[in-house]
Amino acid sequence: MPAMGTAENEEEMGHLLTDHIARNVMQAIRNIFVHATQTMHSFIRLPVPSFASLVLHRRAVPAQPPTSDARLPAIENGHFVTRDGLALGFAHWDAASPRVILVALHGMNDYSNAFEMPARLWARSGITTYAYDQRGFGHSPQIGLWPLAHVMSLDLVDFVEVVRARHPGLPVIVLGESMGGAVALSAFASFKPPQAQGCILVGPAVWGWSALPFLYRAALWLLAHTLPRWGLTGAGRHIHATDNDVVTRAYGRDPLFLKTTRADTVYGLVSLMGEGASAGAHLGILPVLLLYGGNDQIIPRAATLVFVKLLGPSAKVKFYPEGFHMLLRDRAGAACATDVVEWIEAITRQERAGAVVKNTVARGDRSLIQSNALSGLTDEVIRRY
Repeated sequence: MPAMGTAENEEEMGHLLTDHIARNVMQAIRNIFVHATQTMHSFIRLPVPSFASLVLHRRAVPAQPPTSDARLPAIENGHFVTRDGLALGFAHWDAASPRVILVALHGMNDYSNAFEMPARLWARSGITTYAYDQRGFGHSPQIGLWPLAHVMSLDLVDFVEVVRARHPGLPVIVLGESMGGAVALSAFASFKPPQAQGCILVGPAVWGWSALPFLYRAALWLLAHTLPRWGLTGAGRHIHATDNDVVTRAYGRDPLFLKTTRADTVYGLVSLMGEGASAGAHLGILPVLLLYGGNDQIIPRAATLVFVKLLGPSAKVKFYPEGFHMLLRDRAGAACATDVVEWIEAITRQERAGAVVKNTVARGDRSLIQSNALSGLTDEVIRRY
């Protein structure tokens, strides 16, 4: 048996971790029916929970009571402090002369450190990246407990406003990876969407209840509503979230990367993914970039294709045949990060040109539309304004 701390042991831990990641979105759901069956066989040996505890743990973690502090939400003392006073973990990678602000949302059981690799590349391209640890993850409170989905969306809306106030006049783009993509989609499809110029989705979690077989739905409902604290892992499943073994081993050693997930948290995740899957038809003219890997073993390709068909004409899809779920952290992640830069530059140029068109038409002078400066604009862009 290898000694603790050896490269072999670290690699084994890392592979167990990527198995666990897969559990969060797909693999555990496939195993839940087995868990539920085992639960029923052993249920008589377990303490019977009281009615009060069942009611308590069936509920998602609510937001704190509203605060009267007019300063909130805000970035203070190295944290993103929400409107209800919760201090969430926070990280940023600053460009020397920022031209664009990117707000990044991490995936399930991950945290803001997920963007360490691509954010450094983006900073060299004039993009400052902000990321916060969503409620229940990373450095944030209530670790492992699932918050209300609409509160997660509201946190994003508030965070974008805080960042806009820090960088007035600069365009803001939202990027969501996996679960973060579902949060972003839910927020952009809401009555009060984030005030951002575009949305980037990296392997978005768009696999909700409607895509699950009945037995899986029933088993997950049973666990979440009777044994909400039941811990689920992906141990023993040979699923890889990335082809980057360095990243895999690092996450295996990282105590902030959650290794076990409660049944009621998986239940909440599937509900959120359902919201994200249906949001594609409600994004309007929002520019969207979707990145998806051909080796993604976590979000099924079929579910992603269904979602893509819902997107409007302002969406662009980039498919990486050799890519895995963690595209930005794969061995070829720099290429994906570069594609993000190019897309951001393209839509911000379009945004600036569109503003010129809008202002020119408002003055009644359409001659500029025919100038060389705008010769690359499509009719669709002009109609938008």
